[in-house]
Amino acid sequence: MTAIASSEGGDNVYYDVPNATRAKTLTQMRLKWHQQFSLTRIVTFVGLLSSFWMKDDHDFRYNDADCAGTKEPSAALGIHTFKEQMPVVPSDDFDRVTYRTVRATAHVQLWLLEVRDYRSPNTMADGPDKSIWSTKQREWVKRTLVESDAKRRSGCVLRRTVASSVDPSRWRNCPRRPRRYSRLAGQNIPRHQIISAWP
Repeated sequence: MTAIASSEGGDNVYYDVPNATRAKTLTQMRLKWHQQFSLTRIVTFVGLLSSFWMKDDHDFRYNDADCAGTKEPSAALGIHTFKEQMPVVPSDDFDRVTYRTVRATAHVQLWLLEVRDYRSPNTMADGPDKSIWSTKQREWVKRTLVESDAKRRSGCVLRRTVASSVDPSRWRNCPRRPRRYSRLAGQNIPRHQIISAWP
């Protein structure tokens, strides 16, 4: 298999581990990124492949974090620091949303989703209004899935994936998620055209 890109699904650094060096300030958070991305193996890896970056709880705030509460680091600082450290938005358009879609090859399109910035509070009662995406992102996913003419459509979130230029059918599939994508889009997109990158 020939890799064409790496999609990093979050937890790229851990602000809250180890507890003795828990990062709460911008300076401390930057140090975590600099320690991780100065490692020779990371420098080599990032130098070999195009990379698409997302965040999860540990490189946002702390384990299982949402945007609620006053525990440091704050949600605003977590959002700012991720955009500062990872090339997910242009420096001259820093307020741009971090969810996006990328046409990786002529036949493969990726959806890189945001699951921390817009999520409902963890303490909110489960129900149809509770979301990790927000209504705006959900509608964007629906619209862009339908607009895409890619043979393979992959939603990437919360796990690392490697895109194959040889045989996309070898990517790990989760059998339930493609049906959800198709239903979400309100279209009968053939199941073989949607590949889920969820664990």
